[in-house]
Amino acid sequence: MSPAGATNGRILVVDDEDIVVSLVRDALEEEGYEVHTAQSGPEALKVITAHPIDLLITDIRMPQMTGTELANRAKESNAELVVIFMTGYANLNSAKDAIKQGAIDYILKPFELSEMRQAVSNAMAKRQEAKAKSPEAQLEQLSDFSHMLVTTADRDSLVTVALEFALMHCQSEKGAVLWWDENSGRMQMVVFTESRSQVFPVKKDLGELIGKIDWNSFVKPVLLCAGGDDAVTPVVSAARPEGAQGAEWLSADYEMLVVPIARPVKSYGLMIIGVGENSRITNSSTQKFLAISASQLAMSLENLDLLEEARAAYARLKELQDETIQLEKMATRGEMSAEIGHELNNFVGVVAGNLSLLEFQLNKQNFADLEKYVRAMQDTIANIKKFTANLMELTPISSKKEVIQFDRLLAEVIDYLKPQRRFRDVAIICDNTDISI
Repeated sequence: MSPAGATNGRILVVDDEDIVVSLVRDALEEEGYEVHTAQSGPEALKVITAHPIDLLITDIRMPQMTGTELANRAKESNAELVVIFMTGYANLNSAKDAIKQGAIDYILKPFELSEMRQAVSNAMAKRQEAKAKSPEAQLEQLSDFSHMLVTTADRDSLVTVALEFALMHCQSEKGAVLWWDENSGRMQMVVFTESRSQVFPVKKDLGELIGKIDWNSFVKPVLLCAGGDDAVTPVVSAARPEGAQGAEWLSADYEMLVVPIARPVKSYGLMIIGVGENSRITNSSTQKFLAISASQLAMSLENLDLLEEARAAYARLKELQDETIQLEKMATRGEMSAEIGHELNNFVGVVAGNLSLLEFQLNKQNFADLEKYVRAMQDTIANIKKFTANLMELTPISSKKEVIQFDRLLAEVIDYLKPQRRFRDVAIICDNTDISI
């Protein structure tokens, strides 16, 4: 077995000849594979039960159990297992039987180790491709993609993540997304060039061309070929950004797959994937996968629009709230000013009245009552000072919370009200004490 840490794949080699097992094991361990060995079918089944095996390499003719029987038994417990058969007794029937058992390859003994290495490399690649196409793998990829979209907060990054994910799934090196950017109020295009994505503003007015697209019927991917007369091709050609190196393929002469990015009530743009030699774009399952991915992107863009609308509405609500608070403050200040003016007028009235009485008694040379009027004016002036002093203490209004003694607060309120004329005949009883104002 290879040392811990080998990650290229897990292989089980089965042959009743020890020399064959040793040669294959050594050759594959050098390639970084984790290699298990067995010399019979029953022994191999025990290994398969104990370890997750990716590839089974087995001789066909063995005692106790043939290689084809072993392959059938092994696939019952591991449907994704791929098989390579070895045999020194080749004939047409044995080859047909191997194919029927789902063999990836068929190697004749004696073989070159380079031949075995190449067969294993091809088998592992086909296994990975088959695994990527499985419904479980695609659901897992869509789940990962959804998570990436949810954690992306701006449009440029959102579109870039979606494009790179689609290219990875399609095994394509050319791609672009044309979309309407609400923030800038214009069309934008992100183009995948030279193993990286770049965002470009679209300078040409595409409104007229986009208006010709029938979005109601354009609900699934469309494969564009050279010389096509559809409504999408002119949009793709006209949208090619100026100065975008490596984007020359965005023209009517290049084969590409165009996927609509749309929701039932709104269309956001186009996802464009270039058809290359190694790409899997023409596969129907791949196109359905891209359609789902584009729909998820459209949903994320829609959610981003709603989020920005909610933020704008909240900001406006906050402004209205601040305006309301300011108006309430102004109204409160107006009421306070009127109240203060009223109270000061009462004090001034008392002083003016006593001053008039003082002048009247002086004219009559009645000096006995002068002291009473002077004392009344002095008391009123003292009350005015206390009233204004209390106003100064009330000026710094804050929302600070603190624990206070209620009787002290009540005494301060009484002291504030006592100088006011309108409370002159009011008696306040507190703690069994008769407090008169």
